[in-house]
Amino acid sequence: MNTRTGLLTISRIALLAGLSTLAVGCGSSGKSTPLTEDDYCTQRAAAECSTVADTCGVAHPDCQAARKALCVQGATDIKTADAQRVFDPANVPACVSKATAVYGKSLIKPSDLADLDNVCNYVYHADVANLAACVTKYDCKDAAAICDKGFCADPVVSAANAQCMNLGAVCGAAQYCMPSGPTSVCTNKATVNTTCSDAVPCADGFYCTGGKCQATLGMNVACCADSDCSTAYPYCNPYAGFECGTGLGCATHSPSCAPFGDTMAAAATGMPTCAAAPTPDAGTDGATD
Repeated sequence: MNTRTGLLTISRIALLAGLSTLAVGCGSSGKSTPLTEDDYCTQRAAAECSTVADTCGVAHPDCQAARKALCVQGATDIKTADAQRVFDPANVPACVSKATAVYGKSLIKPSDLADLDNVCNYVYHADVANLAACVTKYDCKDAAAICDKGFCADPVVSAANAQCMNLGAVCGAAQYCMPSGPTSVCTNKATVNTTCSDAVPCADGFYCTGGKCQATLGMNVACCADSDCSTAYPYCNPYAGFECGTGLGCATHSPSCAPFGDTMAAAATGMPTCAAAPTPDAGTDGATD
């Protein structure tokens, strides 16, 4: 076979392969086949396991089976809690891409997991118009809208100490919206040794414990939630004694590998210091330890 003939043969093979690939993704109408919910969970599981499986020492099929089961359960929980939200295949690629990026990091911080949750939550969303009733911001048709006081609305930051009773009105980072008689007003968050609660948040740098704001915690100090920990050590690690740390790292057969199908993962250690500690979320927090 001469060089020209060889190149033509390779070109024909490449063309046929391309046509074959197109045929798999097309129906009789010539349009691409939409992704299904099963496709979504399969792709997301593969993305989450792409790096973590090797680091944890888990076979990729075992890891993907475990992560897919969690994805399927998560989807069921979303639709059970909010029947308005439906599957949108158009938002799957962004979620899968984000999962690949987050679980590919050597150190995963709570903000990384929060960003991933936000992107992937839009795989199931509703089309509620502004000023119509909502349960969560993922109900709102406008991606920029928030669910405020039970209704979708565009967020508008109120001035310091200004009224915040209108739909969409939000206060600056140092304040919160506090009911005051017939209205609501932006009010400074609580600081050290002042009273706090679910309704009265602490300012940045403090967390609520025993009804009082105290300085957030440092490295290896016992915690109950990420919000207890300082910005330098923002992760309250449920797999390593509920202690503040820099984030999730990787270690073969570490406790946090269990949600990734690792049957050899060590048992999680320690107990939280609070009575109602958060249950480790294997869908987001279970990357590595």
